[in-house]
Amino acid sequence: MDSQAKELYEDLRTIKSGKLAIFLGAGASYDYGIPTMHEMAKMLMDEISKGDTSCFDKNVVRVLLGICGEKPNGDADNREAENQHPSWNVEDLLTRLDQIKQAIEGSKDFPQVATKIGDLQISRQDVALAEEQLLRFIIDSYQLDACKRSGHGDGNIEYLAEFIEVISEFVQSIYIFTTNNDLCVEAALVSLSRHREEGTSQKFYLVDGFSHGLIPTYSIENFTVEKNRTTNKISVYLWKMHGSIDWTFTNSFQKKPDKSNVFSDESTICKITSKEMCKALFKAGAIAEDISEDRSKIMIFPTPSKYSQTYTFPYMDLFESFRGILQEAQLLLAIGTSFPDRHINSAIRSFLRRDNAHLYIVDPELTNKNVKSKFGEFKTIKQVIKSGFKDCVKLLYEMERQEAIEEPGTKEK
Repeated sequence: MDSQAKELYEDLRTIKSGKLAIFLGAGASYDYGIPTMHEMAKMLMDEISKGDTSCFDKNVVRVLLGICGEKPNGDADNREAENQHPSWNVEDLLTRLDQIKQAIEGSKDFPQVATKIGDLQISRQDVALAEEQLLRFIIDSYQLDACKRSGHGDGNIEYLAEFIEVISEFVQSIYIFTTNNDLCVEAALVSLSRHREEGTSQKFYLVDGFSHGLIPTYSIENFTVEKNRTTNKISVYLWKMHGSIDWTFTNSFQKKPDKSNVFSDESTICKITSKEMCKALFKAGAIAEDISEDRSKIMIFPTPSKYSQTYTFPYMDLFESFRGILQEAQLLLAIGTSFPDRHINSAIRSFLRRDNAHLYIVDPELTNKNVKSKFGEFKTIKQVIKSGFKDCVKLLYEMERQEAIEEPGTKEK
């Protein structure tokens, strides 16, 4: 792993006049403690099988247990022991719920389907509510305090802050794309502002597509890349390609009342703020609706409809930004991903066809065979760095420190 990380480091040193793109998968947040989809499945079953949960209605618990082939109090039909992970993940469960819901809906051309699992009769309303509360469970599992339940990670974001700091030694504009919905990158930027207070010369600025103000609002125009005029200013551009747990929306004053709570291309995406502030702005006539942190989040969830969602506002804009940056990038660094999304892979495959492109992957589980099965035989694909993200960051950090010692006076730090 050291030799492959060294090769990555050497290539990073050569791209100062070019461009670097970074793609963060779920593994980038793993070392912090954000649970994976498989871990969420076990957390879910541990919670609902005990029959004591504040997240799910009793009827939803009954429906979920029935669909998963489980019984209350941990008496599982398909698991030999309580501590055994389910063979499925939360994405699989969401897909199953959607399949059942679609089947129950029926159509004018076919008779209605009745859904029954054993003695359990399930209605469409049951499934819809189960899906809604399961999505809420996923959102809660992406929060920064979720590391307390995941069983891994130390809840410290410093490794990601150090990664951004190391990358800033090579480029002044850092382009990060992620399908993660959590707030780990944002937390790392907060940590870097503390570094500034402790005497670090560099200033880090987050550019995430949102304006400043009482309620920051989203526009793709807010990603406009500007040349830095000072050597100590580092702009960190963050494209959250599947949305974020802190995104919500409000609609225009002209929208019909019966559709005021429905998200559409005409809606305004904004950051969640306090209930008190939303109420005050609503009463002042500044916003058309009393939005709050309880309002539906704007995210692409791992449901069967997620690929069609990528072609809607604002995700098409975010994807086109990814494709556009890759057209000029020399190096793509992908971290903690098994490349599950077809539209993402399509853009990467176009990138790999260029002779001057390099794809580096950091993932402890992924193999070179896995990568070739996704993209084909490209010489531009480097050997997978089979390492956890935190360990790789530590190694790059040490290489950069050693470089600064060997070439005194060349670094600003």
